Amino acid sequence: SCMPLFRPGLGDATERYVRHENGYIEYRYAPGNTCEIVNVEVAPSHRRRGIARQLLDDLVKEVEGKAGVIYAITMESNKTAQSWYQNVGFNDSSLLYNFYGVGSDAILYGKPLNRSE
Repeated sequence: SCMPLFRPGLGDATERYVRHENGYIEYRYAPGNTCEIVNVEVAPSHRRRGIARQLLDDLVKEVEGKAGVIYAITMESNKTAQSWYQNVGFNDSSLLYNFYGVGSDAILYGKPLNRSE
């Protein structure tokens, strides 16, 4: 199967997923009326076809009314993820120094959920 493997131990106790035949977004509800994207995976053979964007659209529909903001944290060195988050309407709001250990910073991205979107 070309489906990426799910990584255990991430997400809240209910292991929340928005799924597509060739990918998924793993998420959890977090404090402060927020939803955290824990992981985004699309099978390598199906990347750059809009699957992750469709998954995000489905996630927005799923959490609207339950969370006011979706956020994600990605490694500062992961330029692919940064580009994707910016392209799908997230704003980079904070640089988190040493988030993944000494010398490994992260960027916090946020996307407010408005009824007009």
